[in-house]
Amino acid sequence: MSENEKDLDLLEDETEEECFEEEEEEYTPTSPAEEKIEELTKELRKLKDMHLRTAAEYDNFRKRTQKEKEALFAAVQADTVAELLPIVDNLERAMAVENITLEDLQKGVSMIMSESAKVFERLSVESFGEVGEQFDPNIHNCIGTSDDSDVESGCISMVAQKGYRIGQKTIRPAMVQIKN
Repeated sequence: MSENEKDLDLLEDETEEECFEEEEEEYTPTSPAEEKIEELTKELRKLKDMHLRTAAEYDNFRKRTQKEKEALFAAVQADTVAELLPIVDNLERAMAVENITLEDLQKGVSMIMSESAKVFERLSVESFGEVGEQFDPNIHNCIGTSDDSDVESGCISMVAQKGYRIGQKTIRPAMVQIKN
């Protein structure tokens, strides 16, 4: 086997990747256009790498933010339930009493309502929907009309169920009756 045939066999045995590496190392631009192509190719590789890194960072940020949001939701939910537990405890104690007078029952319910109002205040929950208020379809559900002469037209004449909100967010609209 001649010297040239050995070289050809060696070349055939090399992988494609090795060939490309050799070509990159050995290649030198011969014209200004080729130099510009080489420069732009390097810049493209750099920008692709930067893009991939930015995409990976964004994905990590998105996942981290989602985990933080879930953890915050769980913490807020637990804090809210903790605030409501004294009310549940009082209701359970009231249910455990066997021989109770109507007066004691009313007093107990009044105490539980007072405790509920304190909890709502700590949670920044406000009630709305009082007789005489101007009807607002954004926060009130009208369940009927009346001819009550004690209130102005378009105002609430009866409240079937109070509404509740936290700040500007309505938790539950008030169910009301309005004057024609």
